[in-house]
Amino acid sequence: ITVTMLANYSYKMLGASAARGVNFGKFYNLQQTLDRICQSKMVFLAEIHANPPVVALQKVIQEHLIADPKVHLNLFLEHFSFEQQHLLDGYQAGDLTLEQVIEKYKEIGTEGHDLEKYRDCLEHAKEHKDKIRLIGGFIPRTYAKIVMRESEEAAV
Repeated sequence: ITVTMLANYSYKMLGASAARGVNFGKFYNLQQTLDRICQSKMVFLAEIHANPPVVALQKVIQEHLIADPKVHLNLFLEHFSFEQQHLLDGYQAGDLTLEQVIEKYKEIGTEGHDLEKYRDCLEHAKEHKDKIRLIGGFIPRTYAKIVMRESEEAAV
């Protein structure tokens, strides 16, 4: 599902598929789309990084998913590599403030996303740490670059 946002954050969903199948170009109602997402065991959400309407929609989805008392959300973040998991764990445990996470993230310097744009989502996840676990979901960029330029073997 590709997200189309209007200027006032009125959400409309534009169904799409790489193969331009039957749902291509079909508009969805937000509530129906959220309900459909909640029926899934796994949800992939692609985004335009740090785009405020898209990030706001991510939080809406996050809130909707954990409204079900049976749901525990493992939220894999492309913005963090698995080597940075300690930052997310420390943040959710209350050992690090978001400002400290952002500072340490910048010191490490390998991923380079503007985490401030995700403040609402991250704070929501911390407030609901019993329902949401933040997970650094990607390999470090240093290794990814080696794989892309050379080979998997060179990165290992």
